[in-house]
Amino acid sequence: MNSGKKNTAMSRYRGGYKLIWAKGRRYVSRLPHFGEPGTFDPRNHHGGAMPALPGDFHLTGNQAATILEKVATAKGVSYSQVRKVSATLSYLYSIQTGVRTKNWPEVKTMLDSFDPKDFQLVRKSLKPTVVPQPKALKEAFTKEYSPACGWPYSTLSTYRISGLNINEMALHAKWITGLLACWCWALWGCRPRCDLDSLKTSHQHTVNPVQGWASTAYDGGRNKLSGKKSGTRPWSAFFVCMCPGGQHQSVPEDFEYTFDEYGHPQMEITFCTVCPLNCLDIKSRKPVDGHWNVFSKWTKTTRAWVSNHGKVAELARSWITDAQDCGPGDGLEYCTNSGRMALAGWLEDLHAPYHEGFQIHGDLQDVWRKYQPGLPDSNYAVRSQCTNARIATAALRRFQHSCGRGIRAQIQNAGIQNDLSALLMVGLLESQGQTLLAQTIVGRYSINRLRGINVDLGDY
Repeated sequence: MNSGKKNTAMSRYRGGYKLIWAKGRRYVSRLPHFGEPGTFDPRNHHGGAMPALPGDFHLTGNQAATILEKVATAKGVSYSQVRKVSATLSYLYSIQTGVRTKNWPEVKTMLDSFDPKDFQLVRKSLKPTVVPQPKALKEAFTKEYSPACGWPYSTLSTYRISGLNINEMALHAKWITGLLACWCWALWGCRPRCDLDSLKTSHQHTVNPVQGWASTAYDGGRNKLSGKKSGTRPWSAFFVCMCPGGQHQSVPEDFEYTFDEYGHPQMEITFCTVCPLNCLDIKSRKPVDGHWNVFSKWTKTTRAWVSNHGKVAELARSWITDAQDCGPGDGLEYCTNSGRMALAGWLEDLHAPYHEGFQIHGDLQDVWRKYQPGLPDSNYAVRSQCTNARIATAALRRFQHSCGRGIRAQIQNAGIQNDLSALLMVGLLESQGQTLLAQTIVGRYSINRLRGINVDLGDY
């Protein structure tokens, strides 16, 4: 019965179930067999978000009607939300009784007693309210892949558990693509439609593991340019290496051929799985007609990356919440249009100056302050993205350093281990993404020290 329902209907039921707990928590928390969202078997048809099978819950007709009443009388509830909860209760009724397209008579009576005119007309706001925070992003992009997350290390629409083909459950194993989608959405700050769609169709990619960066050009250039400016400003999304210790761990040769038809790699994973360069590298090794896409799918027929995922922002949100377990908690979901707010959050957290953040978002200062009100003033007036990867990835290097990834200045033999001021200067340079500069200064200091030249590190 669950398998025969559309994804939109199943999503509507999950939304209604969360609404029940959000608006009627005081009542439903006292029910003995009615669990909170996310407390059910993660392998069920809703990923554990709500009941999916008989025995997962139990309600009487009076309890179901009371639930609807509590939601309907809560502050700020619209009539469409009441109907959504009614649909969820109808679904629960079908699970509990096996009777489809029906509902508890008490629920129907309660719904008929409401007048739509008595409810608040709720206008949907586009302003995101639940945004990925810097702490969640750091945790998500440093937590290595584990089979326990339930997502095979490939993008495949079907896979097997204990030999059972569960294609009907529409469980999607999208770990590689999910990471790239979340990077572009929450870290690079892509808008859910125009920006992600531009990256989705792009075939212009550069992967440079030696220098520790990669990029994908926006198809058509920077978005949201009006009039004659439209399509005139090239722009790219950048990625940086997230391997531990600053040493890139490349994907072994022929690793892409070890995926079985269900997306399980048959070779031991010996590289950093959260490094986006490795994810891009794997995708680039099996192109179709010489082209490959960042958000492409893996298919079992050709065992190659083909087509694209439809709702990339939904995929990104699912990856950080479900696969990496870095969701907002309390039954909430990240807003799919919260990418730019998430970008502003980690730029603010790492004190990145405007000229570094501009390489990512491309907005004027007065426009970007809508997302980052505390942004300091800057004289930077360039309107195009720098083509030098070292400059374009300066802010990402800050994030890389804050995650404990990337190269670190080698100070063990420099004679400054006990010099607090010197250590503070090295740490400051590293936090600003200037590790190479810090290493150069420390190296010169060490050479002069060995030559017997007495200099102060501050002179550099």
